[in-house]
Parts: sequence; C-alpha cells; structure tokens
Amino acid sequence: TASSWAVSGWYTADPHEDHAVELSLSYSSQLHAAAAMPAMSGADDIDRLSRDVGSVQAFDTWSVSPRVSVGYGGTYASYGYLENGKLFSPRAHVTIAPLRRTRVRVALARTMTAPGAEEFLPPVSGVWLPPERTFTSLSRFEPLQAERARHVEIAVERDLGAASVLSVRRFHQDVSNQLI
Repeated sequence: TASSWAVSGWYTADPHEDHAVELSLSYSSQLHAAAAMPAMSGADDIDRLSRDVGSVQAFDTWSVSPRVSVGYGGTYASYGYLENGKLFSPRAHVTIAPLRRTRVRVALARTMTAPGAEEFLPPVSGVWLPPERTFTSLSRFEPLQAERARHVEIAVERDLGAASVLSVRRFHQDVSNQLI
C-alpha cells in the first residue's frame, strides 16, 4: 500500500501602508510500502520508498518612498529524499521611479529546485493531494540533486496609459544540475 498526506497554509498581510508581507508553509509526505515496489526490498532503499518535504516562504515588499520600493525574502525547503536536501532560495528586487510613469527595476534571485518538487507544491486554490511518486533518478549510481539557477535582471518600464506598459529588460541566468 502507499499513502500521501499534505498540510499547507498561506498568510498575506499589509501590516503598514508601506509593507506587504506574504508567508506560506507546507509539509508533504509520501510513503510507499515495499510491496508496492517489489524491485526494492533492502533497508538501503528506504529513502527511495518515502518522500518528505517541508518548506517555509517569506517575502516582504516595502515602499520606502513613493518612488522607491524594495522586495526581499526567500524560501527554505527541506527535501528528505535528497542527499543534501536543505535548499535556500533567496530573492530581492529594487524598483526606482526616476520619472512619472517610468520605473527601473533590478532583481537578483537564486532558485534551488529539487527533482519532483512540483509534486509537493500546493495549488493556488482548491482541494489537493500529492500524486503517487512519479519521479526517480536516471542512474542507480548517482543520487538526485537539486537544480540551481541564478538570475540577475534589470528592466525599464513605461506606462503608456491605464492598461498598457512598454517594458525592456536584460537578464542573465546561470543554471547547474539542470533537471531533465
């Protein structure tokens, strides 16, 4: 037999007029009995038979002044099925409005993504339960590894009316251990 369960929660608040805070957390577990996977019967395979994932995310957007805003925060996730499963993904951005209806934005982020992470992500709305395990390592000799992506971006935006924005951006991404 196999079982799965999950718990998650979100909290969004505007504690002050110049701050917007978002907090979320989730924990999921998938357990697969050895009978469900007859090819795996040894004690060394227990990590392949269960998947535990927990994450905490916090992000704050702060309007320093009418022309400057700063966003910062990150996600800390623990993937029990990875050899080094403690993943921290920080992100930050600064937006400056040097002219009326024009903004310049600089953003930095590092995103660490575990193989199969999408199976543990809670939905935006509605009832959800993680599916049975649908991912595994491509090699019996190499453990699963997290993908690491670094992102640097600069953008210039100009409002062209109430519903249109013209934007130009330049970015650089560097990815290692890319998932297939």
